[in-house]
Amino acid sequence: MNFNEKLTNLLNEEVERELLELKTLSSGSKEQATAVDSVMKLYHLTIEQAKADADIEQTHADITLANDKEAHDFEIKRQQNELNRTKETHDFDIRNKQNALEERKIAFEERSGGKSFNIQKKDTIIKWCIGIAEIVLPLTFYAIWLRRGFKFEETGTYTSSTFRNLFNNFKPVKR
Repeated sequence: MNFNEKLTNLLNEEVERELLELKTLSSGSKEQATAVDSVMKLYHLTIEQAKADADIEQTHADITLANDKEAHDFEIKRQQNELNRTKETHDFDIRNKQNALEERKIAFEERSGGKSFNIQKKDTIIKWCIGIAEIVLPLTFYAIWLRRGFKFEETGTYTSSTFRNLFNNFKPVKR
């Protein structure tokens, strides 16, 4: 039992004792008035003690809450620092792996004697050839059909609507 509890118990016992003594005194006497005044003072002291106890409990609760908050904040900061260290370690590992890959790529290119450059060159040449073929083949096709159509209509006595319609659809561009 702490000091405040002892003091509260003593005040409560004293108030009870004074109330019991008050019953034995005659009504309206000076002793009764003094006893009532004494009980009132003791009762006010009890109220003040209860307020002080409540203030102490509130202060204690505030301190406990602040300590818990500090402990929680400290734990969060510790976890953040641990995560940052882990992230830095992973970033370092990733950079090392990227550097190793770059070194392996350079070593491979040195061993292959620039074969990757040759592959790129061949790829570019093939793309150019395909682009040229996309233009030349339709033009060749149109030229063959024009020649055949003109040969068919050489005399002029017979003209076909097929050749005229075919001639209108010749467009040497991408569709």
